[in-house]
Amino acid sequence: MNAARGGLALCAFCLLLLAAAPGPARAGSFVGDWARSPSQREADGAALEAEIERATASISVWTRGLARAFMRRHVAPTERYRISEAEGALWIHDLDTDTRWRVDGAPEPRESGAVTSRLEAPGRIRQEWSHGDSHGVTVWTLAPSGDALAIAITVHHVRLPEPLHYRTHYERVAPRQAPR
Repeated sequence: MNAARGGLALCAFCLLLLAAAPGPARAGSFVGDWARSPSQREADGAALEAEIERATASISVWTRGLARAFMRRHVAPTERYRISEAEGALWIHDLDTDTRWRVDGAPEPRESGAVTSRLEAPGRIRQEWSHGDSHGVTVWTLAPSGDALAIAITVHHVRLPEPLHYRTHYERVAPRQAPR
């Protein structure tokens, strides 16, 4: 009888530890301020430039330069994000453009399109978006440590023969805020 109670107590203790364990499994793990990673900035920029070159290689030589300049302007990575919890949901705030997205799986109409953001898996947010003649997917993946974030973006545009794929890396610059 005592062995059974001891085993039950051990199971209860383990469950309490698992419930209190921090980590990317919780939506709140994303909460905090994020800035582009200085150690990855150059590599991210070079990879984006190579991807722009690749995606536009088959475009007419007469318009290729314009297409590349347009893409460099429109796919420039955001410098800072703030992710917070408010109104019972996770929110992403692009501090460069003052744009906000609610991470709740509901489509949000925008000026010329829509964005749907949802927690896809532990430590992973998926956004599906459309804007004018383009649409795509943005996947936010939190590192197991919780202090690094990789954002992978795929852009489809009616004038691009192939989609554009690139990734930008971020580091946590402000501590996690306590959930409200």
